[in-house]
Amino acid sequence: MNAPRLSSTTLDPDSFRAIAELAYRESGLILADKKATMIQSRLRHRLRNLGLSDFAAYCSYLQSEDGREEHQHLISALTTNVSHFFRESHHFDTLGKLVAKRLPELRAADACASGR
Repeated sequence: MNAPRLSSTTLDPDSFRAIAELAYRESGLILADKKATMIQSRLRHRLRNLGLSDFAAYCSYLQSEDGREEHQHLISALTTNVSHFFRESHHFDTLGKLVAKRLPELRAADACASGR
């Protein structure tokens, strides 16, 4: 069976507001307007899985009694579920380069312990 084709893959402003309000109410998650594209991309698979054609239909489903279980899927899709500390190694690569660059200067100033 083929997945239903989405007639509108764009997250319209009314749907964004409805999703943002539900996310805040359910989990305290604050969704800034500038995150609309990310939200849209993270939720498209939910629309496909549910056989819904657009975000307005998804919002209607979320507000229905049948859509109560979908709230958990929504929150999960909107949050980063990776919690390990080194999740984005490029941050630590940059930090390491900055520290390595300043290390000779810090040693010369006797600003750090040498371990001796």
